[in-house]
Amino acid sequence: MRYWPWMAAMGAVSLGLAATSPADAAVIIDLTIDGGSVRADAAGKLDVSSLQSLNPSSNASLVAPSHPAIVVGQGGLSDEYTGFTSTPSAFGPAVYVTNATFSSGQTIGAGPTVLAVPYGYVSGADLTAASIFQGHSFLTLGVTPGTYIWAWGAGDHADSLTLNIIAPPIFGSPLPEPASLLLLAGPAVAALAVRRRRVAGRGPLRRMRIARGH
Repeated sequence: MRYWPWMAAMGAVSLGLAATSPADAAVIIDLTIDGGSVRADAAGKLDVSSLQSLNPSSNASLVAPSHPAIVVGQGGLSDEYTGFTSTPSAFGPAVYVTNATFSSGQTIGAGPTVLAVPYGYVSGADLTAASIFQGHSFLTLGVTPGTYIWAWGAGDHADSLTLNIIAPPIFGSPLPEPASLLLLAGPAVAALAVRRRRVAGRGPLRRMRIARGH
């Protein structure tokens, strides 16, 4: 199994930020933290009718952030297409390739100039795939959280593949705004001041109990 021959070539590409229209089929790949690993889940359907067909090629499940390239699923022989109208320039600083540890489902992926779909794929058919990068984090994969879009076609045949690199929440919830932090800190500061006054009034007793280990 070989890597895509075009992965080393960095073309002049633009970051696709436009949202897809309701008529788009679209595939979404979510990259998330799953315990001590990173998981990639892909689902959707694609309209490839406006793309130029290339010869089939063998692909492995991987991430290569600076190329940029991502392939999800079992890998193997894939149909390939070219003709993007916009792509991300990168989805992280890593210049190296990381292969998935485990994969399942169909082959779905994109690189600087090529879209990969399962061999014999029929435009508009459902696609599902998953890959796990065991023992990795976003840091070791060299990816940057955000949304990255490969787009092609126009009108009724406009479509896209979107990569969402989803940062885990901090302590399970968003950080409060600075003004909210001040409001939250007020009662805590007051309670601390009262406690200090109480402790100061019985300081010798507290120190004696600590010394005795009670």
